[in-house]
Amino acid sequence: MMQSRTVYHYRSCRDDRALTQRIREIAETRIRSGVQRIHILLRRHVTARHRRIRPAVTAVDQCWSMDFVADNLFNGRRIRALTVVDNFIRECVTIEEVSKSAWN
Repeated sequence: MMQSRTVYHYRSCRDDRALTQRIREIAETRIRSGVQRIHILLRRHVTARHRRIRPAVTAVDQCWSMDFVADNLFNGRRIRALTVVDNFIRECVTIEEVSKSAWN
């Protein structure tokens, strides 16, 4: 198998000492755990630490949400609408009907 010379001389710029230390801590406390279990535990620890905290909405018109809503009318006709909701007051700002040609 031929490998490039750069593979042998590669030096990572990332500092993985904290990650390596955490892997060792998990392995020492859970002696019977294998690589897959340690990976799951490590992933839980990392995702819990890196979750984004969303800033709280404190006023009207600060944050809106959009969603498409579809339904069938009593006569079988399909209707589709775009709804815009203000997240602070949880009130629908506007509802726009989407034309059939815009569906496709």
